Amino acid sequence: DGTLPEEAMEAWFKRKLRAQSGDARERRKLCKGLEKSLRKYAEKYESPIQRATSACEALKEGGALEGPLICHMLAAGLAGTRFQGLRIAKVRDGVYQLGAEHLVAVQADLDGGELLVHGHFDESGVLHPARVPALTFLEEYGSKPPSDQCDMFGSLVGASAEAASRSAEDGAAQWPGLSRQQGG
Repeated sequence: DGTLPEEAMEAWFKRKLRAQSGDARERRKLCKGLEKSLRKYAEKYESPIQRATSACEALKEGGALEGPLICHMLAAGLAGTRFQGLRIAKVRDGVYQLGAEHLVAVQADLDGGELLVHGHFDESGVLHPARVPALTFLEEYGSKPPSDQCDMFGSLVGASAEAASRSAEDGAAQWPGLSRQQGG
């Protein structure tokens, strides 16, 4: 017939999905197949047997509800902080990604049920222990410290931090009124 596969696929979609096909039985069969697929997919989320009531149970059982429950609880712990809205995603059972940088193992505290970052993975996949709440972990590891090459004036004037400090002390001795004005 001389049509390309892309053209044939486009023609099929036009015929099937835009209801340009005159055969109602074919459209009904397509809709029933779609409904069956959706119900099969939704089944694992609707089953009352797999419902976990706490973070500890969700982490212990794993399954489809672990990800949404743990992500929600981690996000709730970050609400109202500078980390609010941080992307949290399940990587695998018990392992979550916080933002773009941190891959962490999550664990529930057995006494209070609070979620803790059990540890974080480095670039080579080694787990380093942390055992702190997510907010504390992000405050400690969330922002990278400035590099040594990042001082405000040293790179511009060629002075080190010590030289800048000495210069400030000398300026204060030379201009005593200046330090009193700055202090109040």
